[in-house]
Amino acid sequence: NFPVRENVRADFLEAKLFNLKNEQKNSFDVFEQVVVELKYVLNESLSGCVLGLNLDRNGELLACSFDSDEDEQRLKERKSGTYKVRVKLPYPLKSGSYTISGVGIGIANVDGIDSLKSLFSFIVEENSFDPTFKSFSANRPGQLVTCLNWETIRD
Repeated sequence: NFPVRENVRADFLEAKLFNLKNEQKNSFDVFEQVVVELKYVLNESLSGCVLGLNLDRNGELLACSFDSDEDEQRLKERKSGTYKVRVKLPYPLKSGSYTISGVGIGIANVDGIDSLKSLFSFIVEENSFDPTFKSFSANRPGQLVTCLNWETIRD
């Protein structure tokens, strides 16, 4: 929970990090889905309102996402009130140290209203499998788990 601020257009109220079993934790397996939940309040109706999230891996920005990326209707007027949003992080995540380095709410391309820096830090570990012969082992290059579909045909 965050302290409530007076005289603001929007404010983050709560943030949680958990898996699909609703277990709040800060250590996950590569093949465990990670979910971020944010609760926020709009103290007035806002047009062009967008929520954003930045995800870092080992100190490098891995992904940036807006809640309007897949649904531009969200850029239309949002009524005042309290909202809860859940976002599933990319899955699976490669083993490493992760940070939700920022979440924000604002008017798209115009004005930031509220933001939280370094919201969560968590680790992803190779617990459910032997990574020795996997291309996405933590000791191999790359930032993402990419299990590509290889088709082999003998001539």
